Amino acid sequence: MLIDQSSLLLAIGFSAAALCIALLIGWLTARGESYQLTFAAGVMVIVIGVVLYLRYTVGAALMFGGLSFASLTLGFAILWGAARQFRTGLFPHFPVLTAIIFTETPLIMAFAMGYDGLGAGLLDLWVFLFMSAMTWNYWLSRKEAPIQIRTLCVIYVLTALSFLACAIASLFLKPLYGAGPPSGLVEDVNNIVSIIGLTGAGALSLALNQSRLARRHRLDAMTDSLTGLMNRRALFERHGNLPLPAHTGVLVFDLDHFKDINDRFGHAMGDQVLQRFAQALQDSLDPQDVAARIGGEEFVLVMRRATPDIAVLVAERVRARFSLEVFESETGPQRYTVSVGVAYADRDGENFDTMLARADTALYGAKRAGRNRVGSPGLKLVA
Repeated sequence: MLIDQSSLLLAIGFSAAALCIALLIGWLTARGESYQLTFAAGVMVIVIGVVLYLRYTVGAALMFGGLSFASLTLGFAILWGAARQFRTGLFPHFPVLTAIIFTETPLIMAFAMGYDGLGAGLLDLWVFLFMSAMTWNYWLSRKEAPIQIRTLCVIYVLTALSFLACAIASLFLKPLYGAGPPSGLVEDVNNIVSIIGLTGAGALSLALNQSRLARRHRLDAMTDSLTGLMNRRALFERHGNLPLPAHTGVLVFDLDHFKDINDRFGHAMGDQVLQRFAQALQDSLDPQDVAARIGGEEFVLVMRRATPDIAVLVAERVRARFSLEVFESETGPQRYTVSVGVAYADRDGENFDTMLARADTALYGAKRAGRNRVGSPGLKLVA
């Protein structure tokens, strides 16, 4: 043995424990990222497995070997579930439970019958498969943080391959019965790679969490909390400093007599009206369109690749749909309306502020003409 295996195992145990503490601290600062708590639980189970494995290497008692390998398998199964949770937001309880039963049963049976070499090979094979599944889940999420996640995947792949090498050595090159704790050059390399992998994966996991928190805070700052649409700041950050391309429509919506709604029925009713209108607006969006709430009862829709007729048609569709919404109140069912102003850029380079001002002018025309209608410069008001 080129390197003292106990020292390597102690290093793995301490690295895993430090990673577990860091993940718990990260979860405490961002309770919404529950995958960190799951990841910390998996790492803690692995630490327990490493401690039991150290006892196994001292006395070579099969009981400690079986408990150690069972703990390690369980820990990596939980880590796989944490990777799925990172990608989807949900822990896959049934798949993880099924995988645990499928992998633990032959492992425990092998140690119960004295086939510790077979058990070691199975453990390494299961870890390889779990780490491969973890890598795949992170790879599917690579758009979230390309550099960090790609690097994390490389670390996981290299670590998984080191476990695969150990599995091949245990299953095909060493005794399957009465083999004792696996040792040799392949195992030493695996331990070293695991230490490096734990350190790198821990640092990248914490960096991923921080970048996800930063993105969430930025999204919160750019989102209207009541309706889920963009807020004024986000809209102007996207369009305010850039000339609009030709065939862009800017639609401004203003709920009619909104103050009366709050005065008569309270702000809860007013909030419901705003939310229902925002939903009607979202349902009319094409993927390239952008909708925002820019004031108390004022909304903006920016349409790409539109024509004047299509812009007016969409405005009328939203207006008509909202006018059919029924709101229950203490005095009976209520219906409300919206007025719309439409501006259209027929050439490249139009300024967003200018377009918005033109749409506002058209909106005021619709208001003066009686509300509950669509106004557009150069076009007849549509009631």
